[in-house]
Amino acid sequence: FIPEKDMLATTGTDNTMRCWDVANMNKVVSKELFFTHSIVYAMAWLPEEHVLAIGGVDGTVYLLQEARQDDNVTMLWEEIDSLSAPGQSHMITCMVTIKGSLLAVGYTNGTVRLWDVKLKLLKGSFTNHKKGCVTIAYNAQARLMISGGYDHWVCCYNPLVETFICALKSHAYPISKVDFLDHQTLVSADVGGNLKIWDVRPSWSCSLFQLSTNSPPFVHYPARER
Repeated sequence: FIPEKDMLATTGTDNTMRCWDVANMNKVVSKELFFTHSIVYAMAWLPEEHVLAIGGVDGTVYLLQEARQDDNVTMLWEEIDSLSAPGQSHMITCMVTIKGSLLAVGYTNGTVRLWDVKLKLLKGSFTNHKKGCVTIAYNAQARLMISGGYDHWVCCYNPLVETFICALKSHAYPISKVDFLDHQTLVSADVGGNLKIWDVRPSWSCSLFQLSTNSPPFVHYPARER
């Protein structure tokens, strides 16, 4: 979701990205159609750079900006650059905006990379996951980034100083989603139906909730109404 534009961006397995005007919820209108290089699984909006980052099967981060057309009304997306590490072939599964032009990207080999979108520079890499990273979140107030993977771990970092903090290893199943409730509380869900609430400081204490569902829980807290 791009708050400044009241626009929702979605992707599909047909290698397209479509943007929806959601300013009037009674009539949601598809505004733009952009054809991607491969199937896209992750997107992140960088408001300070006015850039939409997308990534997926081919392991490359593509940077898009809006280009105003001749009629001065229609807005279409254009690709302005791409980011990929040498020899990188692993699929992108998730990404999140950290601060300014800093973007965190998770890959199926378990790597989490920090990219400076403005400088087109790889700032750092974390290789703490033993299997694929599938979900990632960041809280600016806590300066804390968390990621979840197929290795059942929730890894915690300070991306601003490129530091790994710890790995929370009490899940017995692959992680499906991580997110923050506030700057001191995070939540993690796994495909076994377990939802864990973590108190970040001082002792990383945990509360466990067993969900009565056969489907993997998907945790998300909208920024406007947590």
